[in-house]
Amino acid sequence: FNSEGKGDSNAIVSTIVDREDETYTTETHNQTMNDGNEPSDGLDIRFSHVHLYVDRVCDLSAYKEFEDSLNLFQENYDEMTAGERIDEDEQRGISLDVDVGRQIWQSITEHNMDDNKSVAEEFASHGRDIVKQLIAGFGFRVTGCHVTSHTSTVVVTSKDANGIQIVVSAMKSDDENSDVEEANAAVEDNDYHHFAPSNIARFYHAHSNRQGIAVLAFEVGHQCLEGIFLRYSEHHPELVPKEFKNGPVEYGDEARVFEVFAYYSGERGTSLADEGTMLRFIEPITGAANTCKLPGIAPVDASFSRCHPAFFDHWVSNVISRTGFLDTLKDTLYFTPKVDFNAGVVAAGEAQIESTVTGNTASLNAEDGSSALSDQSQIYLPINNALTEVG
Repeated sequence: FNSEGKGDSNAIVSTIVDREDETYTTETHNQTMNDGNEPSDGLDIRFSHVHLYVDRVCDLSAYKEFEDSLNLFQENYDEMTAGERIDEDEQRGISLDVDVGRQIWQSITEHNMDDNKSVAEEFASHGRDIVKQLIAGFGFRVTGCHVTSHTSTVVVTSKDANGIQIVVSAMKSDDENSDVEEANAAVEDNDYHHFAPSNIARFYHAHSNRQGIAVLAFEVGHQCLEGIFLRYSEHHPELVPKEFKNGPVEYGDEARVFEVFAYYSGERGTSLADEGTMLRFIEPITGAANTCKLPGIAPVDASFSRCHPAFFDHWVSNVISRTGFLDTLKDTLYFTPKVDFNAGVVAAGEAQIESTVTGNTASLNAEDGSSALSDQSQIYLPINNALTEVG
């Protein structure tokens, strides 16, 4: 996934893990902070979700119908190719029978086909629904949602809902043509700031009216959120939006949330905040049941077919000031550089970039490989800046 803006963009990279069990529960390591200047035992932080703002989100019923069709497709395909069945581990890398698959899919979806539209028309990779791409391409399913008068939001996950969580929001169709002023003036009918239409309007304004990844969200441990707020307020007050100047927002028995702008528009200390990408920190209230910790998300039942558990591995930021972002993360989250690729310079053809991987020092003590892959407390954030025009 890429978010193309004025100079900052993000990409998600995930690890897909094969395991028999369908759920994974991480044990929270509660840690306290001292005076807010130094960590007593590191910062308890882990990947939570990414939040995309897109041009359109369909009704939940449309996605569920699509999922049902895909589940039926898999069932019918397995029946028709039963005589050719081989062990699933051996099947990887082997081409499936496209003609059989097309025949099955046409029989399932023919009632939705336009008589004037050819099923075999040339595939176009652009202008497609990102939610349906995740459902069809990876076998992910919609497992959560939230709807307001102005916005629609769904949560897409693999069969392990504690792993990858992709939150996707869009203005409702009636509001798609609303300008920024109208969106900012819209009166919300709920108390969840992160679902406000003004957030989408602000992101589109900062990213040349292009959809993309708007928020990188982390879950933090008990009593960690206040320290993050204090450090941002002290060292980087320009990055704190007015909605959070007084501190994290608490949502009843769900969670406390604090958001900041991720980047400066230029060099740190000499420029204003880039109002595109946000960082979101969520401190769940003890005992909160939802796997998606974002307050307001209602769980949705989902049926998976041939979907492997998937987990975040690292998130990439392409920025204007690599060193500035590195310093900001060190000041506020205690992140430190882990890797410099080729002394910081990577070349691919005419493109040249500088790249540094930063992250935390997790307290993970994995007893086996599967737990190491599924645990998301080790944060890796590759941060790149271009050295050439084509980079």
